[in-house]
Amino acid sequence: MLRRFTKTLSSSLSCQHHSRSFKQVHVDGEGGYSEAKVEETLKYLPGGEILLDLNHSDATAVLQISNVSKRNAFTGNMMLELRRAVNELKTWHEGKAVVICGAENMFCSGSDISAIRAFSRPEDGKRLCMYMHNTMHALQHLPQITLAHVEGNAMGGGAELMTACDFRLMSSDAQCQFVQKKMGLVPGWGGVSRLLQLVGRQTTLKLLLSAEKLNAQRAFELNLVDDILDIHENEVTPNATKHESPALIWAESMFQLYQLDCKLAQSIKLDVIKCRNMSNLEDSYKSEIQFLSLVWGGQANRNALLKSVHGRSTKSSDL
Repeated sequence: MLRRFTKTLSSSLSCQHHSRSFKQVHVDGEGGYSEAKVEETLKYLPGGEILLDLNHSDATAVLQISNVSKRNAFTGNMMLELRRAVNELKTWHEGKAVVICGAENMFCSGSDISAIRAFSRPEDGKRLCMYMHNTMHALQHLPQITLAHVEGNAMGGGAELMTACDFRLMSSDAQCQFVQKKMGLVPGWGGVSRLLQLVGRQTTLKLLLSAEKLNAQRAFELNLVDDILDIHENEVTPNATKHESPALIWAESMFQLYQLDCKLAQSIKLDVIKCRNMSNLEDSYKSEIQFLSLVWGGQANRNALLKSVHGRSTKSSDL
């Protein structure tokens, strides 16, 4: 099911029910912040599109960033569409994995200059960053496993976007760079907080202060990416199947994605997220019990028990 959000986007995007469909970091009224006002400005910054394909047959999705003439930079319209796509994914209870990629073998070059100019005042820039914080936080907390497939370059906000995914995979000839320093800025999409979790304080400082351009091998050595993909495809399209997407092939090889029970996959993902956010071990234990109760005696558990019993019976009969 391919969604072209540019064809379905309307002024209703500013309605509050969209804002409440995911957990927010920043709420209306905080420092003068208003979701509706930010969205009202963004919708007048056209260009590009976010394409979302939900493949119900194998419970996977492909979210593609497409603004090829601008190296897949985010316009205001695309920021709105990304929010809407993330909202839809959050309610997709049958989904197991989402690949985030860019069109034409290019991941994302961050914000389009038109978006930056439209929010030129410090207070406006702050509110745009708050809006993108909410979007990235919602992406990071999706129930599906998320995989960033970085081809070409991931620059600035594009590099921040990949850090919001559960797994980051780079093609062997890809590069990433936190270029915000060169624009006289610091990361504004939550990249600093996520980098600290991924690579630690010293490496985060080095990457931001130097704006070093990282090739795939260097990013892998820093633990910024999980693996390097040597599979070269012309493009991962929104209609990609499990056989066409290198990221999904990787996921299948790592944890047998297509055989994985959907409820179990989502429970593992959400259990990890919730426990990571717990302030003490006791609360974390309680959270684990809650998620365990969701899958104990479930279909995947029953199938595994039946398989185990059958296996023991077969071995006994061979004696």
